[in-house]
This record gives sequence, C-alpha cells and structure tokens, in this order.
Amino acid sequence: MNDNQSITRNVKDFFKYRYDNYLSLSSETSSLRSINFGNTAVSHSMQTDSQQRIYLRIMDAQKIIKSVDDAIESCRNDTEHPYKKILTLRYIQHRSTVYVISQLSFEKTFYYRNLLPNTLIEFANKFLVKQLVNGVENIIDLTVSTAVKSIV
Repeated sequence: MNDNQSITRNVKDFFKYRYDNYLSLSSETSSLRSINFGNTAVSHSMQTDSQQRIYLRIMDAQKIIKSVDDAIESCRNDTEHPYKKILTLRYIQHRSTVYVISQLSFEKTFYYRNLLPNTLIEFANKFLVKQLVNGVENIIDLTVSTAVKSIV
C-alpha cells in the first residue's frame, strides 16, 4: 500500500470508527460541573484524578471536533475541487456515495480514482495543522502509514 492509499484509508477509518465517539464525548461539557484544578494539595483522591482525566479527554475531544470542522471549512470547494462539499455530504451528513456523486458533475470512475483520494489527502493534511492550531494534546496524524492512536 502506498502513502496516498494509507492516508485515504486512515481518513475513512477515522470517520467510520472514531469521529462519532469524539462528537459524542465533546457534546457532554454542558452537563459537567467545574473541576478545581487549583487544588495543590499533595493527597489527591483516585476519584478526583479520574475526574480530571475524563474532563481532559472531553476537552481534547472538543478540540478534535473543532479541528475537523476547521479542516473541512478550509478545504478547497470550487468546481474542479469540491473537497469541502464531498467531506460535508459524505462524512458529516452521512449521505450515500451514490448521492454524493449525483451532486457532482464528475463520472463515478473519476470520483473514486481521483476526486475522493485527493479530497481525503487534503483533509488529512489540513486536519493535522488545525489540531496544532487548536491545541489538541493527543494529535491524530492521519498522514502516516499507520494512524497514530489517540485518547478515545
């Protein structure tokens, strides 16, 4: 498998297996009580440490979802490169591939061989940068041969 195939597989796997988990986790902050991180006492209870870890996971999930949104928003979206449209329809709105192709002025073969791989590669690169910009602690690098594991 070449690098571009690895990247496209990583992005597809991210949206198929991980994106909804991050989305679900990131939406839970409205129900959280504030955690006092200013407590400098040496003796922490295991429950407090656990709560802090969960809170930090939720905060990181929020940053990851923001990074996904920012990356999609920054992808090209012109007639020749409808990358934002493809990502939004297919991976955010969960539209079928048949529906996505019907919304584009490209043949099915061109979509699979050129357009979709280029879309996913552009997303992977922009997603990596947006995570750095948004301060994600556990960076998910979809551009490597084996996607790096993260917190969720």
